[in-house]
Amino acid sequence: MKVGFSKFAFHIVPRVWFFDLFAGIFFVVPIFVLNRMIISFSGLDEPVLTSDNFAEMFGGWKTAVILVSLALILFIFFVVEVPAKILFGKKLIAGEKTSFLREVHNGIKTMPSFATPIGILGVLVVIVFGFFPLFGSIFKTFFVDKLQLTEYMVEKFHNRHIWLLMFFLVLAFLVFLAIRYSFFFQGVVLDGMKPRAAAKNSVKLIRENGFLFFVVIVRSLIWLGIVELIICFLVSGLPHIILQHMEDSLPVGYVVSKEHLLNFSEMTENDVRVTLYRIVCCIVILFGNYVVSVSLFMGMTLFIIRLTGLYRELMTGDKGVTVTKENWGKNIGMKFLLVFVTLFIFLGSAILGIIYNFIFESDRTLIVAHRGGGFHASENSLDGIEYAIEAGCYASEIDVQRTKDGVFVISHDKTLTRLTGKEGKISDMNWDDIKFWLIPDTTGNGQVHTVLKLEDVLDYTDGRETLFIELKGSMANKETADELVEDIRERDCVDRIVFISFNLDVIQYIENTYPEFRTGALIKDPALDYNTVTGDILLFRHDIIYLSDIRRIKEQGRQLGVWTVNSKLEMNRFLMYGVDYLITDEVDLVEEVRMKIDERSEREHIIDAIRWGIGAKGRWRE
Repeated sequence: MKVGFSKFAFHIVPRVWFFDLFAGIFFVVPIFVLNRMIISFSGLDEPVLTSDNFAEMFGGWKTAVILVSLALILFIFFVVEVPAKILFGKKLIAGEKTSFLREVHNGIKTMPSFATPIGILGVLVVIVFGFFPLFGSIFKTFFVDKLQLTEYMVEKFHNRHIWLLMFFLVLAFLVFLAIRYSFFFQGVVLDGMKPRAAAKNSVKLIRENGFLFFVVIVRSLIWLGIVELIICFLVSGLPHIILQHMEDSLPVGYVVSKEHLLNFSEMTENDVRVTLYRIVCCIVILFGNYVVSVSLFMGMTLFIIRLTGLYRELMTGDKGVTVTKENWGKNIGMKFLLVFVTLFIFLGSAILGIIYNFIFESDRTLIVAHRGGGFHASENSLDGIEYAIEAGCYASEIDVQRTKDGVFVISHDKTLTRLTGKEGKISDMNWDDIKFWLIPDTTGNGQVHTVLKLEDVLDYTDGRETLFIELKGSMANKETADELVEDIRERDCVDRIVFISFNLDVIQYIENTYPEFRTGALIKDPALDYNTVTGDILLFRHDIIYLSDIRRIKEQGRQLGVWTVNSKLEMNRFLMYGVDYLITDEVDLVEEVRMKIDERSEREHIIDAIRWGIGAKGRWRE
């Protein structure tokens, strides 16, 4: 199937673009409704599939509603991505009139043909290759990104080599099936074959024309890859090079006054130059991202059309192409969509550029040093707290245990065995029993420390730093909370204390009984509905919180933090997300990551803000 450049560029590509765009627009509402039904009936605000909630999500009468909704989503996906596109491609290269709705309707009519074991297997293979890897369909954004495995489960999977081997074996088998039965769907959809006959016909065609088949496939993939690289360079690479040069002529550290934006007549020359630059940045970023995304979707559609054309050649020997010339003057729908999308991107970019100061700024993430000062000093020590203060941390997180005679000591464990080598629970001993015990510095520098009392830490910080005090294990009860509150009130430092705990009942008790104290609920269960959790701050384990959760919590006006974040990648991610608190052992590393974020140009800041959805406050290069 040979198509001239003119026919391809001006008649095939626009109609493929129209098909993919209309598919996304037409099915946004039904897919969204079905997705919300799945979420609602699962009983979870953001379904995260784990062994703990599997029965809750897929048990009882709600199972039918969930499975039917999911089946409808997969049905829509399959119809649009396979039979509708095959029929569309066949009529496109044959010069016949076609439309999106007509081919979707015709595609639905072919579905009974797949109601055999072989047909169902073929449909499942397409779903695995197309729906779950998330390429070739707009529907990927509505359900799959919300069904997540926890980092713990993923690590367990990777640590079991037999599971990895099984995964790759299954993947290799699916690739083998995809190649062997490449013309399976064309046979069923175009020629009305039974699935078994279509499968045999596909094997026969590939066996008899194997060399031609692989040449066409490889050539098509290389050609599509080259085109995609050219598109990326033209709409993304080159414009960003030009924008980077434009930055050099702009004032450094300049901030456009919000008052001037509200009254254009007061805008200075620099206000205008910087605002125009922001508008151009937004246009380049949004338009470039749109074109690149569309080109990827269109590439898959064009590949299916090429495969359909090859099937037609092998079955009939007809290599001719009679693409109908598109009359743009009469195709009002295509013209309207093209103009609408273009205007939407450009007007949206202009608005984003103008109101940049209002939407791309957020409060600065506050850093909390884990166990006093993180890895930079001995855990839960005055040295660690001093290090955190000098490093500019907002707070130190410390752990308290209560002795038998009511003294609160600083210790993560309920015993001091790990730190001192001596046996015995702290709760079973008096203060006089342990106050002279020596603790070797946990950083290995040879120093020794004595056991600290909470009052020692309160006196040492003396308003210089906030303390996140964790109530742990059996210590997390109402009596402990009452005693801690009394001690802290006596020292007049209520405003710099945050009580945190995994025990949500004690957090609620403090909230209700002592509202002047701030509280933080520690959350480690991915299935927990955080909307029911009380506390001033929601503190999530780093591997169970997602951007959708962060957006929703911020919309509710609540504060949130993450623990314990020690990798550069996650630090960058959460700082970009704009979380309120980040608990870490790597105080120096998080400051290094924050510095790189702060040093972004406005162009880089806009890119990150759009990419991450929530941007940390940016500034000009210094």
